[in-house]
Amino acid sequence: MKKLFLILLVFLISGCSLPSDDYIKNSLENYFASYDHSSIKPNNRLKYFSYYLPSDVYEESYDDDYVVMKFGDSRILMNINVADLINVEYYKDAYPTREKFFDSSHLLYSCQGVFDDGSGGYINYSFDIYLYENDYLSSLKTDEMCFYAYGKKNDAVECSKHLLLIARSINMDKEAIVSQYSFKETIDYEKKQVSLFDHLIPTEGRLEDIVID
Repeated sequence: MKKLFLILLVFLISGCSLPSDDYIKNSLENYFASYDHSSIKPNNRLKYFSYYLPSDVYEESYDDDYVVMKFGDSRILMNINVADLINVEYYKDAYPTREKFFDSSHLLYSCQGVFDDGSGGYINYSFDIYLYENDYLSSLKTDEMCFYAYGKKNDAVECSKHLLLIARSINMDKEAIVSQYSFKETIDYEKKQVSLFDHLIPTEGRLEDIVID
C-alpha cells in the first residue's frame, strides 16, 4: 500500500511540474529543424481562407478574417496578415512587416524559414517564443497569417508546433482579401486586429508585462 501511495505521489508531482526553459527551447529547435514537410489538407473554411484544425484544438469564436482557438489551457489567435498581402500587391519593394511587439529580454527562442504553399511556391515565416515566470507567449508570422498563443509553460511546445501545422495548411483567396482591405478597410482592420489581440492577452496575470506599448 505504501509503495502504491509513493508511486501515485511521484506521478502527481511530476504531472504538476513545469518543463524547463532548456527543454522548451531544445524541443522547438529540433521541431523547426526537422518537421514533416508533407502537405496538409484544410478541414475548415471561412470566407477568405481555409485551414486545418487539429483534433485537440477547439474553436472559441471566429469571423471572416480571424479565429480564436483553445488548446489545453492555452488560447490561440489566428488572423489574416493584411499588411503584408497589400504590400506584396501594391508595394513589391517594401519589406514584409516583421516588427516585434514584445520585450526581447523575455525571448527564449526565435527562428525564420520557409515552407511549401502547396502550389509550387513557398511561404516565409518567423517564429518567436517568450517566457515570463510560468507563462509563455508564442508568435508565428507568415506572408499570409499572424498567430499568437499564450498559456502556461506546460503547453508551450505542443501549442507552438500546432501554430506551424495550421499555418502550413492555409489555402487563401488573396485577391479577395486585397480587394476588401485596401485603403480605408485596411485602417478599420488594423483597429480590429489590435482589439482582438488586447482581448486575447489577459489583463490580469504576467504576460501583459512583456507587451511593448
